[in-house]
Amino acid sequence: MSDGQSGQDNRFGTLFDVTGPFGERDCAEWGIQIPLTVRADGTVREIWMDSHPYRSRFFLYGGENSGKTALLHTLINSVVLKYSPQYVQLWLADYHGDAFSCYEKETPPHIRLIGTDGSEEFTAAFLNRILNEMNRRFRLFREKNAISLSEYRKVAGADSLPWIIVVINGVQWIQNEDHEHWLEEILVQNRVSGILLFVAGSIPLEQIKNE
Repeated sequence: MSDGQSGQDNRFGTLFDVTGPFGERDCAEWGIQIPLTVRADGTVREIWMDSHPYRSRFFLYGGENSGKTALLHTLINSVVLKYSPQYVQLWLADYHGDAFSCYEKETPPHIRLIGTDGSEEFTAAFLNRILNEMNRRFRLFREKNAISLSEYRKVAGADSLPWIIVVINGVQWIQNEDHEHWLEEILVQNRVSGILLFVAGSIPLEQIKNE
């Protein structure tokens, strides 16, 4: 079925290879390709996430009802349908409280954490879990004389450690000074650990205009 307004082919088979098993693919050593949209010419637009500084974290900003949450759902479902949970995990945090609740009843195996609390206690626990996982990975890397997940997987095997995509919805609600510092620390070190970030939030219209 094509989009009646644009004429774009948005059929499921356009976005995903229907000849192969869903959710069972390995990912390249260097990273992950996630289909998100279909261009006017019918080709699929993907985003690449890997250890490169420009591809290890994505920031999505927009006003209320601008489609941020819809895009996050597309990202999550694309990962679930394309990759095996052995190779890619998803950690979700939602500060709006209900955007990710749909994954709580029937949770795909890729999703290892769903946080919908939004409290400072949850934020501290969530960020600490990310930092602890990063430090655990760095210890494993040192044992194999590796400096990144890509190098570690070459030595220890493709299924030795998964890529982790951390999805944060409503990041503007992280306002505690300590938590902001921890988040900055994660953003500095995340790429080599194989922990990738996709962060969504809102910023004032005046700031958007001035950028």
